[in-house]
Amino acid sequence: MNKRIHGLDLLRSLAIGLVMFGHAGQIVQLKFPGVTPFVNTGPFGVDLFFVLSGFLIGGILLRLREDLRSPRTLAGFWVSRALRTLPSYYLFVLVNVAVRLLVYRFPFESWRTVLPYFFFGQSLLHRPDWFFVESWSLCVEEWFYFLLPVALCLCLQVVRRMIPAYCALVGAMIAASVCLRAVIRPADLDSLAVVYHADSIGLGLAAAVLAATRREAWQRAGPAAAALGAVLAAFTYAWAVRPHDEASLFASAAVPFIRALGYALLLPWAASRLTGGRGLFEAATAAVARWSYSLYLTNFICCITSMLFVMPRLGITAAVAAMLASSLLASAALYRWFERPVLELRGRIAICRETRAYVPFAPTPPR
Repeated sequence: MNKRIHGLDLLRSLAIGLVMFGHAGQIVQLKFPGVTPFVNTGPFGVDLFFVLSGFLIGGILLRLREDLRSPRTLAGFWVSRALRTLPSYYLFVLVNVAVRLLVYRFPFESWRTVLPYFFFGQSLLHRPDWFFVESWSLCVEEWFYFLLPVALCLCLQVVRRMIPAYCALVGAMIAASVCLRAVIRPADLDSLAVVYHADSIGLGLAAAVLAATRREAWQRAGPAAAALGAVLAAFTYAWAVRPHDEASLFASAAVPFIRALGYALLLPWAASRLTGGRGLFEAATAAVARWSYSLYLTNFICCITSMLFVMPRLGITAAVAAMLASSLLASAALYRWFERPVLELRGRIAICRETRAYVPFAPTPPR
């Protein structure tokens, strides 16, 4: 059995906690509108997920090395990623349709609203419809899973060496995303589009290559880098809660980059914290980390349902408690009886097993 990395579990738990706190805050702000800037923590959690995805997927791609030139290796990576994300995602597209029609009784303006969700087109260039709106971040990740390996495969046909090709693409991702936000300066809601978030994932990818190629320096940097990262993340939160022009150059281009950089700086410390025992905190953190994808899919539905049906009868406190409890119970059940059985298929599919594209280890030095 693979040894878990407690530090990464902790960051993943923090990420889903920030997302859930932000959604629960939508219930609270109905009665206390003044708290809105303080409880809007969802984007902070999503950016942390992006950085973690870049770090973990970067580690997988670096382990595959020049083998990624092979179509079979590329296919093995995609099959592994598809089994990790797509079954639960498509299940919740259908769940959202059913909930909207049968529970909320909100009619669709058009069934064309749903079609882009089957092809991850809901937030390519603009924010999605309010139907399954939280899936915008999954759209970001799925395009990343598809496009980056293709780009690496093509680069390796020319460059023939993994590290230079990888670094060039990561640098291009970060620069393109920051420059695009600087030029377009999206308003807050429009920033949910895929095209604005490549730098968050890119910083995680950059951390992965540093961990793989500068291992001693990476390990030594842990505490100092984590302290600086915490300061940068705290700064961006302080910036978010004060009045500011969301379309300014600094707010649009620099603040999301600074926040993601702060998260990336937490990784050297987090990746070194292996599970040390069977304490209650480690067990709870590992459970929440395992359920994080299911929690992401369930918590917004639970939030809206609690807002509509619990709050009018029992009040805000009961609605928040119902949202949190139902999210945890639903995600634990979804993971136990649906997500985990699908994940276990990866070890039985030869193309995934051969490429080792499903093993969630931290990055190791390329050979």
